[in-house]
Amino acid sequence: MACGRYSEHYANAVRLGALLIKKGTATLLSYLLDNLPRCDDYDNPCLPCTHEFRTHHLQHVLQLYSPLLKHLRFGTGGYKKVLGQDEYEQLYPLSGITCNPHLFSFNLLFTLIRHLCGPRPADWPGWDRAPLITEKSPEYDVIRLRQFRDVLYSHLPRGDLRGAVFTKWWTYLSAVLIRLGVRESEINKFKREVEIVDEDTVKFLAEMERQYKVEYETPASEKEYAYIDVRLKPAEDGEVDRVFNSARYTTRR
Repeated sequence: MACGRYSEHYANAVRLGALLIKKGTATLLSYLLDNLPRCDDYDNPCLPCTHEFRTHHLQHVLQLYSPLLKHLRFGTGGYKKVLGQDEYEQLYPLSGITCNPHLFSFNLLFTLIRHLCGPRPADWPGWDRAPLITEKSPEYDVIRLRQFRDVLYSHLPRGDLRGAVFTKWWTYLSAVLIRLGVRESEINKFKREVEIVDEDTVKFLAEMERQYKVEYETPASEKEYAYIDVRLKPAEDGEVDRVFNSARYTTRR
C-alpha cells in the first residue's frame, strides 16, 4: 500500500483505525437495533421491521429504560458511572429533539448493547474478558471490536505494523466484521479507498483517539495493556485472540 508522506507503520495504524471506526461503529449500531428488548410497539404484526421502525423503537426503549441509564450516568442505584455527560446528552438531547443514533459514539453503543440487549445480562463475566478462540457468536465479536479499539489506541501506535503484521491485524478485524454482517466486498472496497492515506482521514482518527483518551483517563474505564506484545507474526488463526487474552485490565460494568 502507498504511504505517501506518512511512515508505513503510521499509515497502517490509520487504515486499521478507519476500518474499525467507520465500519465497526455502524456494525455496533445495527447489532444494537437488532437486539433491543421487545416493547409494546412490537405488538402490531403489520409494522414492517425497517431501519426506520427499529430507530423509532430505540426511542421507545430509551424512554422505558431512562431510570437505568440515569443510574449509569451518575453512578447511583448500585451501578458504576459509565456514561459521560456528552454521551448522556446524545441519548437525551437538551434541546428536546429526538436523538440521532447515527451520532452515537463507539463506546456509547457498546454500553447500550451491554445494558439493554440480550442474550447476556450486564453483569455477565464474559463482557470483561477476551473471548476464547472458539467463541464466535455475535456477542463475542462485539467484545472483540471493543478490545480491538482499546489495543489499537493504547498500544499499536508504539508497535510495528509493517508488512505481514498489518495483514494479520486487518484480516482479523475483517473476519470479525464479516461475521457481524458486513459484506466482504464492502471491506475490500474500503481497503482500496484507504490505500492512500489522506490528511482528512488522519484528522478523523486523531479525533477518535482524543475521545478514547478522555474515556481512558476516567477512573471508571481504566484499562492496562502493559503486557501485550503487539508485534504479531503471521501464524495460525486465533493469534490475535491470544493477544487479547494476555491483556490485564479492569473494565467497567
